Amino acid sequence: LGEGTEGKVSLWRHKWKEEHIAVKQPARGTDFHRNMLKQELKNLKMVGTHPNVVSLLGWDDYYAPIPPGIFLDYCQLGDLLEYQNLLVDAGHYVPEESIWKFLVDMSRGLDYLHNHLAVPYIHGDLKPSNILVARPPGCRNDEVPLLPIFKLADISRLVPYIPGQGPNHMFFGTPEYGPPFSERRAVAPAVDIYAIGATVQHLALGCYPTQDRKAFIREVMLQGMDAPHEKDLNHIKWRNLIPVVYRPINAAAEEQRTKYKLQHPNPPYSDVLNDWYSMCLEHEKHRRISADILTDWFVPLAEGQIEVLAAKRERDRAADIARKLRETAT
Repeated sequence: LGEGTEGKVSLWRHKWKEEHIAVKQPARGTDFHRNMLKQELKNLKMVGTHPNVVSLLGWDDYYAPIPPGIFLDYCQLGDLLEYQNLLVDAGHYVPEESIWKFLVDMSRGLDYLHNHLAVPYIHGDLKPSNILVARPPGCRNDEVPLLPIFKLADISRLVPYIPGQGPNHMFFGTPEYGPPFSERRAVAPAVDIYAIGATVQHLALGCYPTQDRKAFIREVMLQGMDAPHEKDLNHIKWRNLIPVVYRPINAAAEEQRTKYKLQHPNPPYSDVLNDWYSMCLEHEKHRRISADILTDWFVPLAEGQIEVLAAKRERDRAADIARKLRETAT
């Protein structure tokens, strides 16, 4: 199913029940890779069960060929990038109700990590490939649902957050979804919210949520520094320096193309959705919205918006069917 720094994941099927599970094992046989997976197992045991966090089904300390093996619930639609590609293939862009649902599920998952465990925890590496997508109950296997279940995954980098107690934890996540530089030496739960905002931008606009590379090179030159070539920007040294930037998701197609340099602009999303996304991607940490406020205030609103959009989609579908029937009759 995939492979990352912490391990590789394969799909297993029960011989008689036709049920599937995901099995994660170390990517390599080194102590580093084994310890990374052991840490993820420890974190999964500690976190327990939540609908928007990938579930631990069991583990095997003697799993072959490389132990340990972690048994997880299988998310049929893959990670967020794979799900995004499925939606784009089916309809050319990600529908608005899918983004509302994504923010609902991430708000609940992060609220659980930040506020409902014995100690608050920070995920620390939220990005599209670390968010899995499962079909909701009753969904056909050949269907790409607009309202799936989104789940936080890959929690090996989970760190506790107890202000004033213990050491500060530095940011070791993926730079393209990382917080402002001022927050990277001592992370707080706000870094997860910022990463969700950056991920919403990627989901809505189909681009990395970072500064345009040519604009970054121009800024480096204006500062009198040796400017990198564009191919050099893939090196971690430069990736760590390119900031995440805000791009509105309610901009008109022409503005997306000319001002924000998007080659394939999408229809603009609603102003209200853009407002909530903006609160997640607020540059100042003290002004950024928190997971508990999102759960208390955003989620009820979002659920209402989802119902309205679903009803509108069904009405449009019925009108389209009626139109085709009239055309056939004539």
